[in-house]
Amino acid sequence: MTETNTNRAREMMQSFWCVQRVLIRLMHQTAQQNDLTLPQLHGLMMLNEQDAITQKELVQRTRIPKSTLSQSLDGLVEKGLIRRDINPDNRREVVLTIDQSGKRLIEEIEKQEEGTEYHMKNFTIVSSLKKVV
Repeated sequence: MTETNTNRAREMMQSFWCVQRVLIRLMHQTAQQNDLTLPQLHGLMMLNEQDAITQKELVQRTRIPKSTLSQSLDGLVEKGLIRRDINPDNRREVVLTIDQSGKRLIEEIEKQEEGTEYHMKNFTIVSSLKKVV
């Protein structure tokens, strides 16, 4: 690899890391604005995509440690955003479902994200223009 290609690759990786940091910061802000922790937000968003899911499946999909996710789910249950029910077919399994209030909160968050997307697009355009100029 030539020195120019190496520099371009390094710049590209730094750009990806920068975007990742910005996205993580935005997710933290979104969670805080909605009185949630980041694991709660992640779990709630995953539950919104499913009709019902076991806690074990949610751990696998989110890759959040079981103890962290369990505590996060406790908070979501207390807030009335999700329900935990025993699986009637397997009493050792807990089935999670999102409540109407949880769905409404996700709708509000999606509206907030639309505004964020608008600002990100403008930021990208401005950044691109600065590089050209």
